[in-house]
Amino acid sequence: MNKIKKADFSAARKNMVDCQLMTNGITSEAIIDSFAHVPREIFIPVHCSGAAYLDEDVSISNDAFLIEPVVHARLLQHAMPHSEENALVVGDNTGYGAAVLSNLVSTAVILEERLGALDHARSHWDALGCCNIAIVQGTACEGECQHAPYNLIFMQGAVSAEPVKLLEQLDIGGRLVCVYRENVRAMGQICVFRKMVDGSISRQLYQDAATPYLVGFEPEERFVF
Repeated sequence: MNKIKKADFSAARKNMVDCQLMTNGITSEAIIDSFAHVPREIFIPVHCSGAAYLDEDVSISNDAFLIEPVVHARLLQHAMPHSEENALVVGDNTGYGAAVLSNLVSTAVILEERLGALDHARSHWDALGCCNIAIVQGTACEGECQHAPYNLIFMQGAVSAEPVKLLEQLDIGGRLVCVYRENVRAMGQICVFRKMVDGSISRQLYQDAATPYLVGFEPEERFVF
């Protein structure tokens, strides 16, 4: 990538922060700063990089995507991450989400379903100084018990039902954030699940959000007579 291209991406990233995030209610300075300093384009294939800063999801393959900036930032703002917390990242197909979150928490554990699928992201994390990211192999639906309980579980996509096994891995006071969309005909909403002191789970819905379903969390097909 030549210097002109790098300059173009830098300008596009600033425009994303100024015109997409800050005009849509993103007020956390820490979140804004992380988005401003983590390049989106380096985490996706070259043929997709021209769409890196558009206000829409970037399709990478049939079941992989980069979530759009505003939805991503709103999820983070409602998650309210803290610098001393440990977080589980679910559905990050590129390593970008883990890089952004790593600036906001103590440790980011990222689930990788296909061994080696995130090898390309490691060098970018190193270059950005993201030394608090750990990759573990596992399926999104099952989560990752070894490092549980988590203060935060950050799901980068939509779910059609409560992710029960993931909620079990929350610490008391922990939050799970996702886009909750019961069926394909409904509009999704940003959702925060929280584990209460008695172990029960509360649920709060926020802004509308349209984003693809995460693999394993799609609605079940039903026959209609």
